[in-house]
Amino acid sequence: MNIRRFTNEDAESVSALIRKTVGISNRRDYPEDVIDALIDLETPEHVQERAGWTHFYVAQEGDLIIGYL
Repeated sequence: MNIRRFTNEDAESVSALIRKTVGISNRRDYPEDVIDALIDLETPEHVQERAGWTHFYVAQEGDLIIGYL
């Protein structure tokens, strides 16, 4: 596993991972419309914007991004 700084090329993969994680881990705790709104918010563009004003890292296994922080 490799941990490295986020690049804009990672945005699509990170967005998909965030959307999947929110859908799985929060679905029982929040109403469906809240989950859908959170998932809709996490676009690749939103990920890039957020990464632009903070330290943003990804965990990569081979070619697959498996985590972010």
